[in-house]
Amino acid sequence: MAYPLELQVEYRRHLLRLEREEVPWTELGGLVVHPEARGHGLGKLLVAARLLLVAMARAHFCPRLIAELLPPRRPDGSNAFWDAVGGPLTGLNYYRADLLCRIDKEFIDALFPRQEVVLELLPAEAQEVVAQVGAPTLPVWRVLQRAGFHYLNTIDPFDGGPHYGATLAEVQPIQRSCALVCLDLPPTAAGPVVLLANPRVLGFHAAPIQVCGHGGRLAETTTRLLALEPGDVVWTMPLDW
Repeated sequence: MAYPLELQVEYRRHLLRLEREEVPWTELGGLVVHPEARGHGLGKLLVAARLLLVAMARAHFCPRLIAELLPPRRPDGSNAFWDAVGGPLTGLNYYRADLLCRIDKEFIDALFPRQEVVLELLPAEAQEVVAQVGAPTLPVWRVLQRAGFHYLNTIDPFDGGPHYGATLAEVQPIQRSCALVCLDLPPTAAGPVVLLANPRVLGFHAAPIQVCGHGGRLAETTTRLLALEPGDVVWTMPLDW
């Protein structure tokens, strides 16, 4: 921010700089629900299943989680940020670049400049999508925030979408997940609906559970769906977030 004396105006510049971080992250990807199936809580279950998997096998995941959220797109699916930055640098349209990016992202590192780019020099349409969440992605954005994710002040150099992340300690659904013993008695009272997982077969199912100390009573239908036997370990994650 500066105040040129001769202009008597205030101005602000935002600088974009391509960086490569060496500390690893675990990325939550594929958080996509078909448009006809949205609005029924499926997106939250997709997020919850991934977080419960991390809770079940923490040693196999990085201590930090990241999610790349899609920014607003044009009606034809194209992206204004790519057209302003990536397109001129690579000669690729957004569709072709998107396909290539799914296989190998090295072309971004090789072709994008190392110098800072002044955001205000880009077309207004490109500026408007930077760090913004597209309308179809807003539901998962809200779910991630409730889980403990926050904006990392970084964007995807491909489309300008924001990065949200958290340490495992910051993700409350992970911290509140636990392993119980599947008891051989049916529930005697209604319990809360939680996300359940059988680590032996990696099956997930949302259903009520009655917690009794270090054990849990489940309906016969639930144990059958998850292939659980009395004495098996069952992982649980609350869904009240």
